[in-house]
Amino acid sequence: MKRNARKWFLFCMTFALGLFVAGCPTADDSSSNNPPAPQEPPEEIGFYDVVIVGLGTSGHAAMAAAGDAVGSGGKVLVIEQLPNPSPMMSAGIAAADSTQQNAAQVAGTLGYTHVTKDTLFDTLLGYSHYTANAPLVRRIVDESGRALDWLGARGLLTTLQIGSDQGYHVAHNWLNTYHTHNSGWGALRDYFTTRGGEIRLNTRATDLVMAEDGVTVVGVLADDITDPLNPKRIKIGAGKVVLCCGGYGPATDKFKELLELENLQFYAFGGEGNLGAGIEMAVNTAGAKRWGDHSFMLHNNLYSHLVF
Repeated sequence: MKRNARKWFLFCMTFALGLFVAGCPTADDSSSNNPPAPQEPPEEIGFYDVVIVGLGTSGHAAMAAAGDAVGSGGKVLVIEQLPNPSPMMSAGIAAADSTQQNAAQVAGTLGYTHVTKDTLFDTLLGYSHYTANAPLVRRIVDESGRALDWLGARGLLTTLQIGSDQGYHVAHNWLNTYHTHNSGWGALRDYFTTRGGEIRLNTRATDLVMAEDGVTVVGVLADDITDPLNPKRIKIGAGKVVLCCGGYGPATDKFKELLELENLQFYAFGGEGNLGAGIEMAVNTAGAKRWGDHSFMLHNNLYSHLVF
């Protein structure tokens, strides 16, 4: 089970960070919407071989990977603070050398221009003004087509976009890497739950639980916010914890602090509640070490690679 858990974490980091987004919705960085924290001791709700925290883009990828093994006896739980989980994207999933792209190239589809892995890598790095983590971007791009096909085999159906009214994307052939999902991400949730996986919504992770050695992560503390006015604190035991809580999203001040851009005006965006909770828990509680803070991919998103 431990070996499978490590594979799930690796897949999550490899694929989910390759979901390049365009035209994403914005969200306000407001703590006033957060429910009050409960004061009573946490209720212990059981032990799971793997707990996945966050059900956005990376969480869905990790959940799908967990679905492959959960049927063989593994006990896996996914927790998400929102009542309606939804990956943050609108233009589609970017991938190079996917099955659909290769088919369009062979067929000579009108309007399609093939984008190789090398071209996509060079364009992404240039778009970030070479502030992105090049080895990480290279790996994401190299795995993107295969990862998209892998998700398709688990129910996430996509359609390769050809033609667009977005001038930048047309001029630079960006759209020929976009695969619009048309089956709904619920297909991946069904894939997971029909194999015995559990999903718990309205559950906001607040911290990691450490073993007495101060090194090993053995669980997650969370608030059940089904009733926002009366949150309940819970404790979930875990053999492995996969943090899919996203980056700093719309937390503009955090961007400026970590990228040392105090005097630069820029626009940050991200999903609701996507304020770097996973990064903070990993660094502050588990002692994870940062491997640089980088302006990531499109639109200056920030990503921290954490080493446990």
